[in-house]
Amino acid sequence: TLGEKIRKDTLELLALVYKANSSKAERTTYIQQFLDSLQVLEFQLRLSKDLRQLNVAQFVEMSDSLGRQAQGWLKSSF
Repeated sequence: TLGEKIRKDTLELLALVYKANSSKAERTTYIQQFLDSLQVLEFQLRLSKDLRQLNVAQFVEMSDSLGRQAQGWLKSSF
């Protein structure tokens, strides 16, 4: 279901944060993957909201904040 996909993708995001934090050589690659995956997750959250499957207003705001933080992290990695 969509909820299971959201859960799986959220765990993937956590793994990417760990990898980016652990690797200096490939940090920017992992952060970029994180940002790409975050956009997919935001789409899934908005879709689940439109389908009235989940009440996700807070999650969408939080994902926007995560995106801004990751963009800042990416800029500081150069």
